[in-house]
This record gives sequence, C-alpha cells and structure tokens, in this order.
Amino acid sequence: AALGIFARLGFSADIVGGLRPRLEPVITQKVVDIQDPKELRAQIAALRAAGQSFTYTDLMPKVRVHVDAIGASDADAVEYAYRINDGPWSFWKQGPVLDIDHPILATEGKFNVRITARYKGDSSSGSKSDASFGFVNDYTAPNLQLNAVDGRVEVQAHDNVYSKEELSMQVRFNGGQWSAPSPLAPIEVQSHLKQGPVKVDVLVRDPSGNARSVRRTFGETPDQQAARAATSTQPVEGCA
Repeated sequence: AALGIFARLGFSADIVGGLRPRLEPVITQKVVDIQDPKELRAQIAALRAAGQSFTYTDLMPKVRVHVDAIGASDADAVEYAYRINDGPWSFWKQGPVLDIDHPILATEGKFNVRITARYKGDSSSGSKSDASFGFVNDYTAPNLQLNAVDGRVEVQAHDNVYSKEELSMQVRFNGGQWSAPSPLAPIEVQSHLKQGPVKVDVLVRDPSGNARSVRRTFGETPDQQAARAATSTQPVEGCA
C-alpha cells in the first residue's frame, strides 16, 4: 500500500518568499540644513533688486539621510525609496546615503518623510515598516493686520505654515515695554484712550522665529490723522 503524507507549510510574514527576511529600514544619520529665513529673504531681495532670477533650488533645504536595513546580510543588495507627506514614492535608489530633493521642499510647510526598503529589483520584498522623520521649511513671516472693533484691537494674523493657535504675539503702547509673548487675543485699549490717542505696536512670531510687527494709532480725530500722515517718516510695519 502506498502511504501519502501531506503537510501544510507556512512561512512567517517576516520572510520574503520563504527565503529572505523582510527588511526594516532605519535612519542612522540625518542632516536637515535649512537656510536662516532672514538671510534667505535678504538673498532673494538682492537678486530681485539686481534684476536676476532665482529658482526653486534656492529655496530648498538640503536634506540627506544615511540609512541601513535590518535583516539584510548584504547592504549592496538593498535599495530605498522615499515619499513626502503621503505623496508618490520616489524612484528606487541605492543606499546608504539618500538625498531628499523633491521640488516640493522648496515650498513652505511641515514635511514628513517616509523611507521604505526592498531587495534590489524585487517588487515583492517591500519592508515590513517604514523609517520616518519630519521637519519644517518656513521662510516668511506671518501676515498681520490690526482692526478696531467695539473698543478693542483685533489681531488678524495668518501664516503659511502654522495655525493661529501656534502663533504668539507681543504688544506695547506708545513705545513702552513689550509684553511677554502670549497667544493671539484682542487687545483692550479703552483705558489707554482716556489719555488721548494711543500708538499700538503688535509683533507676531511663528514657531520658526519669523516675526512681523505692525503699528497703528487709535483714538485720533481726522485732523490728527491727517497731521500725522503728513509728518510721519517712521515705518509702521517690519519683518524679522
């Protein structure tokens, strides 16, 4: 009589094709070189003043990572790809050094970079997890406007990267001391107006350090406004 033996063989999900361990990419070194926003703005302004053009590469941070893959016995047999903010994956690249150089990095924003790995040329051997890191590219100050509403000064601020809740403001009256940084909020000026017109300076800063200040005078009569406009040479708005 013939004896038949049947066995169900199962392979771990951590094994690719039952032969090689599934890879897990890790970042061993990371360099994110972002230009100082104030210096970058000055550089762009100088190019414009000279009638010269600039490209997106002038606005891009330099981002380079060193990667490795846990599970790989031969580093040369592994290749990597990256994606930014859940966008499309890059072409596969040889490690261990990856330059993250997609043009989207020239824009302002919060960026999350994910890196995956596979055995070279093997589309079925994707890594079981991704390595990731984040950074912010932000080189302009918040837009800022002051409006008088029901006896208070409303601070209207907008930033290209951060929400209003992430911005901070400082206030001073008639050139006095700046207040401590605080969240955006209406400014009470009624008590100051009892002494006459009041100059209100507001400085709004984002978490990257970009700041803009605006000055407005409240409580003036039309004649006082006209006289100030005719004699004032002091700038009322600044960016730092």
